[in-house]
Amino acid sequence: MSTLVYAKCSAQERLQLWEAIYSVGYNLNLPWLVGGDSNVVLSDKDKIGCLLIYSHDYEDIFVCINSCELFDSDVKESPFTRWNGRINNTYKFKRLDRIVINQEFLNVYGIIDVQHLARFESNHAHLLFSCGDQNSIENVFSKMKKTKHVLSLWSNEKYGDIFKQHVIREEIVRMKESLFKDQPPTTANRSI
Repeated sequence: MSTLVYAKCSAQERLQLWEAIYSVGYNLNLPWLVGGDSNVVLSDKDKIGCLLIYSHDYEDIFVCINSCELFDSDVKESPFTRWNGRINNTYKFKRLDRIVINQEFLNVYGIIDVQHLARFESNHAHLLFSCGDQNSIENVFSKMKKTKHVLSLWSNEKYGDIFKQHVIREEIVRMKESLFKDQPPTTANRSI
């Protein structure tokens, strides 16, 4: 099971999110990965060039992570996912984005590798993670390929060739547009 997170900037709104995650994860016995933008650092090592942080700034997420028995994943290369874009003395680096997992996830998939991708049109770096050995990764891809095939068969059976249906409907729209382009846009004309 995976939970994607985008926490709000306000501490009160983040508290609601941590409570919701706690209600899902408390006593959960399934493999669980929680990842995304927490909008808060967990410790002084998660920042450079910022003001001091106080425990009340991060204690809610810390309690949530510990209560759900989640473990922070190690990050390859730089741990910082947010940069304010400045290069002078006002620069700030923070680790706001993270992936945490529970013991069941670790038991099934093994250690997870996390790295941050380059920032594009954002001040946040996206997270990329991989887990398990090569055999388990190939097994997941094999299952995904089989699932894609089954879904494709079901879609064709249920809806037919959707690309052909799209072309037919586009042609119908073009014909109706040409038939009614010189007609007044009355309710009667639009219903035909």
